[in-house]
Amino acid sequence: MTDTIPPQIKLIVDKGQRLRVHYLETLDINIGVENLSTTATIIIESLALRFQSRTSPGHTRADPNATVVHPAGALSIPPSRLDYFTVRVCPHLLFLKYTNVFDIAVSYRLSDAIGVPCASIGEGWFVLVEPAPQLFGKMFISYKEPEDRALADVAFEWCRDAGFVPYMAPPDVKAGTRVWKEKIPEAIRKSAFMLVLWTNNTSRGRGVRKEIKIARENAIRLVPLLENGAADPGLFGRGVEYSRFDAHNAELALANVVEAQRRM
Repeated sequence: MTDTIPPQIKLIVDKGQRLRVHYLETLDINIGVENLSTTATIIIESLALRFQSRTSPGHTRADPNATVVHPAGALSIPPSRLDYFTVRVCPHLLFLKYTNVFDIAVSYRLSDAIGVPCASIGEGWFVLVEPAPQLFGKMFISYKEPEDRALADVAFEWCRDAGFVPYMAPPDVKAGTRVWKEKIPEAIRKSAFMLVLWTNNTSRGRGVRKEIKIARENAIRLVPLLENGAADPGLFGRGVEYSRFDAHNAELALANVVEAQRRM
């Protein structure tokens, strides 16, 4: 709903501060809210920072996957007073990388006008969202080449941004190396886990099955993602959980899986 009265608040962010954070780490951002009314208390019902998302890079606003809401309930600001609120931001992998512009969305009401909702969108600032240091170990990405290369490339970038050292076999050209005797088994054995992208294309080749077999022989943890509609190949072992994803909208499932590995 749009305002039925002129805006009664002013939103303030310190543009002198340099906001910088790694993916999956936290950053506190202070937002000032000034009550312009000289008679009424302002009740802030919602305060949110709306960031840019990787899934919609041409749009800067209102993606729920890149919106951070202040966790408190209703907040009150007396007449003619400026208060500051701290919003803790932990950019996950759906946040746009590097320069990420945010705005401030507030819904509020006046204490002397109960039931009349108001809204205000204020100019925010920007945060430099950077890849995490690669401190969380090596991991192997198993997928069907070339059909699923685009999905594997997204997985590679996001795993690297989360702080892993990802590996994909096709781009790693080592002249004279025997692929299935030396290169691939060595890369798998050095990995903390293997991310398996199993789609409707995968069963048409043998490569992913061979990589899974090598991983199981070397006790490398398997982290499978199965495309919706693809049958479970029964290769992952007992008790191994997997995530489902839509091939045309895999970003959220992929981000959740990678972030879960960071937390382990």
